[in-house]
Amino acid sequence: MGIFFGILFYYAFTRIFLLWLFNDAGFGYDIGIYRRILVDYVQVGWFESNPLFAFAIPAKVLYFFGFSLDSILYGLYFTVALCVFALFYRIVEKGEGSETGIIAVLLLSTSIVQFDFFQWYYYRNLIAILFFLFSILLIQKKSHWISIPLIIIVSLHPLSAVLIFSTFFVYGLCKKEYRYYLIGHLLFSGIVAVGINITEFRRYIDIFYQSTGRIANVSPLLAGELDGQFITFFEYIKNSILYLPFGLIGFWKYKRKYLIFSILFLLSLLCIICKVLLYKRFYIFADFSILFFASIYFFSLYKDLKRDRWEKIPTILFVFYLGVSSLYHVYLFSPIISLEELNSIKSLEQQLPEESIIVSYSSVFAPWLLGFSGNNTIIAPGVFDANKWDFNTWQIFWSSKDVIERERIFDMYDAKEIYVFTGNEQTDILFFGDKHMIKLNPSLWIYRKSIN
Repeated sequence: MGIFFGILFYYAFTRIFLLWLFNDAGFGYDIGIYRRILVDYVQVGWFESNPLFAFAIPAKVLYFFGFSLDSILYGLYFTVALCVFALFYRIVEKGEGSETGIIAVLLLSTSIVQFDFFQWYYYRNLIAILFFLFSILLIQKKSHWISIPLIIIVSLHPLSAVLIFSTFFVYGLCKKEYRYYLIGHLLFSGIVAVGINITEFRRYIDIFYQSTGRIANVSPLLAGELDGQFITFFEYIKNSILYLPFGLIGFWKYKRKYLIFSILFLLSLLCIICKVLLYKRFYIFADFSILFFASIYFFSLYKDLKRDRWEKIPTILFVFYLGVSSLYHVYLFSPIISLEELNSIKSLEQQLPEESIIVSYSSVFAPWLLGFSGNNTIIAPGVFDANKWDFNTWQIFWSSKDVIERERIFDMYDAKEIYVFTGNEQTDILFFGDKHMIKLNPSLWIYRKSIN
């Protein structure tokens, strides 16, 4: 039990460390988006005109009972991560025993892939994983309560729901004793959840229809947003190399015994190979499957080495190296945005008139501008709906020194003043000689249109 809590402490430390050392900058791309969601949905009345958004419902309840925005943003996210840890242990422990469960959470805690996923702040994705693991336990009991986590998964994160529902559907086809039980609950849960969150689903359906579901059919401007913004194939191989071979061998040996994780792995792999929309998010599901099978196979090797204590040395060295490589990765962690840039963004709320238009020079700054700069309209390449520039227009903005050309593209927006946030990007030469561009501070410009 002491080993379990020691691993839990390490897991918790590597997650809370980000907030302690880097504050809001410690988390990745989505942190600003969720902060804006909380401000727009949570701090208004229950029956305001905002369209229904499933994530806002539990957040609004927590806010009503006195939880602050930060406690919802960070406290709840951290709690969900701990619950994922506990459920993963429970699933492995129930199937293979407590020692295998210990190995599973050890691999989970030292996984660089899992750490990177957490710091990217994929909030709804992580909640979907939590309820996926919970659903597995309910399926094993043939519990009719399973409709509740399934509805939550579809409502909160439709992308994860597609993979999870497909996994359970195929599992039901393969396991006759679960067929009607699973297919019935999947149909019921899907219909209810889509009805609850139809506004968001329409947006996904439009994007899917326009691209036929593959990233290859998306414009270059949107491709960086719709690929899922997570690790590449080679990054995944590099960051999982310590347990990936064990996981693949374990999958080959135990694929029939643990069919849900086998199906999850194969479907995730298919989505990645086909590069469907947001395909990079499926790496995390594939990784959970690999971790599951790696823990089982690793323990089978460990049992064979139990007779001679000297034969345990390779295992001890392997576990030691897991911990050291993980800690080293955490130690080298560098936020996507600097604290200086984030503080500049936070100061905009006091500096600028409310409901200003801010153009983000880079899409990197866009989510933080959305969440931390106040109630402003953020324009960024391939990120938010307010953007009216196509890829070629953004290329002009980034490279052209032609004052007339710049005036033409800014005229697409109906505002006399447009702010441009550049962060630490060097843009003085680019904007030099343009009387419409006025530098307010090292990271902020204002574009003033000609008055006719």
